Amino acid sequence: LGNSAPMHTNILLAGYGRMGRALAAGWARAGLLAQARLTVVEPSPAPGDALPAQAAWVEKLEQLPPGYAPQAVVLAVKPQALEEVLPRYAARFG
Repeated sequence: LGNSAPMHTNILLAGYGRMGRALAAGWARAGLLAQARLTVVEPSPAPGDALPAQAAWVEKLEQLPPGYAPQAVVLAVKPQALEEVLPRYAARFG
């Protein structure tokens, strides 16, 4: 017999500005977060920012628990920030 527990996909969303909020809202509207665990890394959330109910929030990449291994990492940052952000995420998740 197989395991009947639902399979969850861990998704890490780096950035919760306009692009990150739009992605998370779209995923929630499409019902994709019902089978996913969304974690958002955002160092400076805007006042009034709200995450979908299924999401967790951390301010720094270093606050993620040891062994956290998302199946997908989505970088929702401005192009000019990629040079700073990408090496940190690549070092953590390969």
